[in-house]
Amino acid sequence: MAPLTFFYGNRAEFDFALDDVLVPLATIFITAAVILYLFLWLAQQGGWRKKHFLSALLVALGGCAFIQSQILVWEFGPLDGRGVDWDGRYIEQIIEVCVWSLILLGTFVFSRKYTNLPYNFATVLVLAGVLSIGGTWFTSSKGHTTEYVSTRANVLHPENNTILIVLDTFQSGAFSQILERYPKDARAFDGFVFYPNAVAGFPTTYPSIPYILTGRQYQNKEPIEKFAMSSYAAKGLPKYFYEAEYGQSYSALVPKSLNGIEEYNAEVQSKGGILRGQDTKEGIHAFVQLVDAGLFRVMPTSLKPFIYNEGAWLISHWLVSSLPPTQHRVDIRFIDWLTSNLVTKSDNRGEFRLYHFFGAHLPLVMDENHRYQPNLDLSWDNYVQQARGSLKMVSRLLESLKKNKVYNNANIMVISDHGTMTFAPRESRCEDEWGCDINENRHASGMPLFLYKPANSQGAIRVTDEAVSLGDISCLLSIEYKLDDCERSKSVRAGERYFYWYNWGHEYWGKKYMPPLTEYRVDGHAHDASAWQETGRVFTREGIKHVDLLPNVRNGEKISLVNADSNVYVAFGWSPSEGSHRWTDGGVAGIEFEISRIRGDEDIAFQLAAAPYLAQGKIEEQQVEVIANGYKLDTWAISKKGIFDVRIPAKAIGEKGHVQLSLNISNPAAPSSFGHSNDNRNLGLAAHWFRLRDLENRSVSR
Repeated sequence: MAPLTFFYGNRAEFDFALDDVLVPLATIFITAAVILYLFLWLAQQGGWRKKHFLSALLVALGGCAFIQSQILVWEFGPLDGRGVDWDGRYIEQIIEVCVWSLILLGTFVFSRKYTNLPYNFATVLVLAGVLSIGGTWFTSSKGHTTEYVSTRANVLHPENNTILIVLDTFQSGAFSQILERYPKDARAFDGFVFYPNAVAGFPTTYPSIPYILTGRQYQNKEPIEKFAMSSYAAKGLPKYFYEAEYGQSYSALVPKSLNGIEEYNAEVQSKGGILRGQDTKEGIHAFVQLVDAGLFRVMPTSLKPFIYNEGAWLISHWLVSSLPPTQHRVDIRFIDWLTSNLVTKSDNRGEFRLYHFFGAHLPLVMDENHRYQPNLDLSWDNYVQQARGSLKMVSRLLESLKKNKVYNNANIMVISDHGTMTFAPRESRCEDEWGCDINENRHASGMPLFLYKPANSQGAIRVTDEAVSLGDISCLLSIEYKLDDCERSKSVRAGERYFYWYNWGHEYWGKKYMPPLTEYRVDGHAHDASAWQETGRVFTREGIKHVDLLPNVRNGEKISLVNADSNVYVAFGWSPSEGSHRWTDGGVAGIEFEISRIRGDEDIAFQLAAAPYLAQGKIEEQQVEVIANGYKLDTWAISKKGIFDVRIPAKAIGEKGHVQLSLNISNPAAPSSFGHSNDNRNLGLAAHWFRLRDLENRSVSR
């Protein structure tokens, strides 16, 4: 029951169908039910008190498991190996202890008086379980559908092949560092050109794939799925290769982003689905994975970490596979299969292939040699290590193409769909002496890997600063592969590259529209943060909103630093919002705004609601120096949560009421350095909101 409930409740997270695991699950369920009822029947015969006691215990534990899996369901975030915050869950554990104790005690007490209680209780549990599964199925997202047929993913043409390889979340700066420090990792990339001056279209995968394949950027004017389907119908690579009589196969990471291309005789399958169609071991792994999920669901919170096993899952890791967990394992197995079974026997005029790998995507659990590395800190070095591992998978594929004598004639691109990470891109720079508008996380999101090998290109890998964007790909791969012939590329070099930022949440997989899209125009080199300028336009499902790039803050107005509109106030040194607060990351953080003057040129009060990051015995308080437009105002000594204020003198307020506050934090530290979690950010303050008050009306509590 618990595995099926977990499956239907998180259906979009699985890339296998219920048909793959239904038979073994049903066999276990029926066998367990028969044994349970047989045991209960025996316990009722002859008045065996010990057996009656054991039957009551067994049914009580079943009741506890049912309540735990169906009612005591807590939010743990995405269970994909990125790390779960197990600390601070004392309330949940206390609730669970009380509930389990009441069920166990109640069952024992009443079963002494009502001897048929265990049998009846077991029947109720079975019926409740069936109803729960049915209800969850009815309300669940339908997720991926899987039909395992023979695949063309490994079939290429002897002469005419175009291959697009996507490494998710691979920043261009990571490849630059690999070229510099580990040049052997790029030896297989003969004839490639590396474009570090590349700009992405979006910070996540869903809208990025249609953008890559068609060159059209989504702007929330219609549902995203409808936009993708209309884009594929109007233009783009699927239609182009269909009309060119090429075969098409898409080994997808997110099949949903490719809805609509099937009409062009294109095969779309997940890599896991392809493997399960070719290898029975994958079906076994899917079954064990679901059993792990069921155990996780029924266990109390205190035992869940042992089942979760830092994303490797207890039974799956030890019984089936010791490879890195999640999609990284699928990628390794897929490359093994693809390179061992690659053939060149297509009878079409040519073949187009898209292979989308997990790449450098979180969680960081893999080293450069594809070995499982649990509990890695979220750091740049570990990120590059995993990026090297994904690059070696690509190298294996390129070597296989050479072995099959199709490499030279092939047109090959190796890109990422975005560069989203929680730390700054290594090659980011700001060439504006007054500072840059875009924060580090957004800048990282828009700097993708971009490698291109035209047909018959040879020689060592070259690096060029020519401006490109992911929207150029559909043009480059469909017009004899000359960058200068792309009309869009001409406009790109004129400074018309656009990037749309949004705050993504997993709930948007089930929504028709994307979150509000903040538009950036990139006029200059992608590495230069000063080239990324907000246009003042935000695209929502209700239409385009024009926003003041520096919001005007009124007297007494409380400004949230955690909601979707708060990003415009955080100038630098902040992590993304975590719902109830936003952490500073590093020794300096900035807040920027314009003031609606309260009375002429008088001083005003600034208030910040915040809490410090402390480590018992190591960090007892945070000293925060407050500076406004270069004027030092005060130093806060923050040892607990509170509201902290400072006077901003009139002389420190710039033209048009412009204020840039800098918070210089004395002891930022990473929780990972104290063993609190795997979080490698240097945390200082958790901020909630700020506001301005005239000095007569301010009300301050510390």
